[in-house]
Amino acid sequence: MKRIITLILAVCMTVSLAACDDKAGSSKKDSSSESGESVSSSDETNDSADSADSAGENRYKKKLEKILEKAGVIDKPYAHALDDYFKALEHADAKLLMKCTPFYKTDYLKKTGGADFDVDAHFEKRADALLDYFEDEFGDNVKITYEIKDERELSQKKLDSITQEIKDSYGADVSVESAYKVKILARIKGDDEDDADTSTITVAKIDGEWYIFDGGYV
Repeated sequence: MKRIITLILAVCMTVSLAACDDKAGSSKKDSSSESGESVSSSDETNDSADSADSAGENRYKKKLEKILEKAGVIDKPYAHALDDYFKALEHADAKLLMKCTPFYKTDYLKKTGGADFDVDAHFEKRADALLDYFEDEFGDNVKITYEIKDERELSQKKLDSITQEIKDSYGADVSVESAYKVKILARIKGDDEDDADTSTITVAKIDGEWYIFDGGYV
């Protein structure tokens, strides 16, 4: 019942915002017609207004996404990155492990690895080593599940700091658009042992894609 109410509120919010925009636009037109004057402004004023409208739209969109996330209607924006990451660990999937790794790290490995460096072989070796570790600890047929216990979205100041950190460490100019510190409860079960452990992983949206930035095995 609560979920249905939440969805209704989300839809109402969207409709209300659209109605407000229409009303505002209509008022501007009516005012212009009554005065008999044409409305004109400089390019700079138009750009400023467009920027403000865009910022407002992004804020409303973000609020709506949060509501839908809490209602379970849509996944968290970084969910697929965590899914791929834990699948890569469980199945020793080198391609998925590489996909979770920020591209600037892969580029850096290629640049610094030497003429004979094979990035695919590097990730295959890393994925196999991780699975070997889990099998030594828990036995064969390792299964890994996880759940998100908490999250904290990082501030713009922190995003700027991460951007600079990447540039200083890897020489890469990237755009860090969003990031979260996510508290994870991971359960690992094998034929011999099983255990659960809590850790914090930082996921970041960099140049339009989500990656495991910090706290994992990448």
